[in-house]
Amino acid sequence: MTYACKISGLAVALALISAASTFSQTATDPQANTTSTTAAHVYIQIQGTAGAVYGFNSSSTGQISVISGSPFKPAGEIVGSTPTKFFTLGQTLIHSFGVASNGAIGSQLAQIPILDYTGSSCDGGLKGDDDAALDHTGKYVYVMLDNNGGTCAAYQSYIINSDGSFSFDGDTVQSWSDGTSSDATVPSILGNEKFAYAQYSYLDSGPVVIGFRRESSGTLELMQFNENYPALNDDYYVSGNPDASPAGSYLVLQLWPSGGGPRQLASYSVDSAGNLSTTNTASNMPASSFAAPSMTFSPTGNLLAVYEDGAEGDGKGGIELYHFNGASPLTLYKKLLTGTYIDQVAWDSTNHLYAISTAENKLYVFTVTTTAVTQDTSWSIGAPFKMVVVSSSSAAGSPATQYSDPLINQSGTTTTVGGQVTIDTSGNTTVTVTGQESDKTYTLQFCPAYLGGNTPPACFNITTVSTDSSGAGNSKAMFPKSGDWAGEFLINNSSGTVVIASGLFPNVSNETYLSTLLPESKVNGGVLTTDKTQDPLSNGSVTYSNNTLLFTVNGANPSTSYQLNETNETALYSSDTYGIGSFTTNGSGNGSASADLATAGSDDGDMLNIEGGSGAGFIGGFSIP
Repeated sequence: MTYACKISGLAVALALISAASTFSQTATDPQANTTSTTAAHVYIQIQGTAGAVYGFNSSSTGQISVISGSPFKPAGEIVGSTPTKFFTLGQTLIHSFGVASNGAIGSQLAQIPILDYTGSSCDGGLKGDDDAALDHTGKYVYVMLDNNGGTCAAYQSYIINSDGSFSFDGDTVQSWSDGTSSDATVPSILGNEKFAYAQYSYLDSGPVVIGFRRESSGTLELMQFNENYPALNDDYYVSGNPDASPAGSYLVLQLWPSGGGPRQLASYSVDSAGNLSTTNTASNMPASSFAAPSMTFSPTGNLLAVYEDGAEGDGKGGIELYHFNGASPLTLYKKLLTGTYIDQVAWDSTNHLYAISTAENKLYVFTVTTTAVTQDTSWSIGAPFKMVVVSSSSAAGSPATQYSDPLINQSGTTTTVGGQVTIDTSGNTTVTVTGQESDKTYTLQFCPAYLGGNTPPACFNITTVSTDSSGAGNSKAMFPKSGDWAGEFLINNSSGTVVIASGLFPNVSNETYLSTLLPESKVNGGVLTTDKTQDPLSNGSVTYSNNTLLFTVNGANPSTSYQLNETNETALYSSDTYGIGSFTTNGSGNGSASADLATAGSDDGDMLNIEGGSGAGFIGGFSIP
């Protein structure tokens, strides 16, 4: 969305003077100038869609320094950035620019004329609200063409190639017959990249939420979906301003009574078809103090920032922070900068929240966790219009491990570990083997879990691993299929015989296990359950140490008893499944429990799941983007 910009004469004057005198810093940290690692690059465009772009490096302590060479003057309105590419949208072109390691915006890499492709009849040009958004991977850009009061809004999809060039990937159009639509918004994309949601205003009925399905090619296509609303005495809710979670299948909608009243924030679950459902009620949804706020999730999806610039004339401004609790109602956490008009906020991946205020000519930086908030910096900047924040490649570091499973030798008189398979959040799969035959090549396979009583799905190959003269080897490959997965890993020799297989035995040394808990209805294409509903889950994990498994969930059903299960082989809920414990969540849907494998009657199962709520449960596995 294009953010409103109120530019006073003073603001213009501030923006036009040199960078050395344009900016000033007020830091609450007395060590503001202490050298620290770069957490993010922050880009702020001033004075509007054609304004200069000032770049800042934000440190790990939330302190700001100007990027060498700033200000930059890329053509068009800033859209988004990856650590290596920067994107802008002009009236007729999308542009890409290189980004140096220090965050400096370099020369143009490529451009493509958006009006040469279908959907161009909806272009708004100077009179409209055209805008664009990157997906979470930085591999696609979606351009919204809105003629603001005309007959349609088009959503074009473009592939971003490795050299920064663009390839048109299709479009989808929302049309009207009477020319009274306005204020279409760019899509807010769910973290799994499968669905996106936006809104437009139609006739005099106010906003309407629209949904998109992302095809395998990356193209967004309009879709029909169902959406329920909480009951409201003598009235009904109107919905708008969708914000999709970057983690988990959740969406927050703003709901307000059709007859007028405060906006409430409703947490919705997104099912495998893109339908939206909420169990929130009129009495337990929080109500924002703002008349028409904007909002955005933190990268981990556990916090929601709600903010307002006073554009509705209510004179209010500031930031409201909410704990996001999955399908359970959000809870108000903190209020920041109360009374200050805030035009935009953005997060980086290291717990920093950035906010710009045109009215105050300021950039504010906070460190925000789920338990503490501190203001790091207040930086003066003339007429800030729009902001893009991208976590630096140095801050991002290596992708985090999301799954790790020991590989157990299938021969010998004692049970021993013969290797390990590990998967990170980017889908990189690493396999190591030790103590095998020397100078041999083995194949790593994955066998998906399935619901007991059904036909087992076929196993598929991941990569090969070759041993050296000592019988050790390692290999790394991308897991070949996207989506959420649970199952077992096998190492086969050249004859197809299984020599090592994943498992978790009690009283065996050198076993390391970690998995991410995932909704069963989303895993392996949804074959693990017949439940029509899915219990909520913000996040969860299973870890193992010294014979003890630790299950942890956040944002599940509150005050609910859950059963812990372990399964040998891959047939879930079969004779190979056995209970190893239980626990009850607290009023926020959080809970944990441990299980001692040496006393729980377990065998060698590394298929670990939780059941017992009102719908499908959760299973340990991994997600591939």
